[in-house]
Amino acid sequence: MFFMKKIIGVPTSQGTLGKYSDVENGVRAILNDFIDYEEIVIENTNQEELLKKIEKKANKDFIAVGGDHSISYSLFKAFKKLHPKEPILIVFDAHPDCEVHTDIPSHEDWVRMLVEEEEVKPENVYLVGITKITKREREFIKKSGINVNKEPPIEGNIYLSIDLDVLDLNCFYYPEGKMLEEELFNYLNRIKPKCLDIVELCPNLGNKEDVNKVISIARRIIKSIIQN
Repeated sequence: MFFMKKIIGVPTSQGTLGKYSDVENGVRAILNDFIDYEEIVIENTNQEELLKKIEKKANKDFIAVGGDHSISYSLFKAFKKLHPKEPILIVFDAHPDCEVHTDIPSHEDWVRMLVEEEEVKPENVYLVGITKITKREREFIKKSGINVNKEPPIEGNIYLSIDLDVLDLNCFYYPEGKMLEEELFNYLNRIKPKCLDIVELCPNLGNKEDVNKVISIARRIIKSIIQN
């Protein structure tokens, strides 16, 4: 199959703060159905080096599969170089990822880092499917003006990030999502992203039926973007 978007696989768990490594296995579980993709790894487990390499490799419109959600920090920065005019960040996730952070982004704080570093305007950030917010995240969201569980735009310079734990299925480290497959695709059938990432599947957690369903959903998302 020929298509314009580059497919990138990033099998990393470095942004999980040592909490879980199975998320690395989710990348190949999803992408073994696609023969033409580039895998990005750093053997010395240097998170800063990995994020720099991701940003460099994402040099044309792409579909990326992780790994943990910290990769979206570098992927969005790469996207902004490709589409600098009013970039929009739409994130499907059960969690806002707006915790207090250090210098290196993790899966808990990458959205906040992008906003605080002025890589994206808070009013252009849409977090959809949020079910659990910490007190610190709630304070930051209120102060910054990030949109939470509001209807996202469907056109523009859209970067779409999908943390699969937004789904009401049990194969994630934090299985707190409440969104049904049909609800997710009701959004995705309307939103037209320029670039996309899908992250956070743990294929060895939960029951096999849920794992297979999530893999099928992820592949369906990728194929729909390819065909468009």
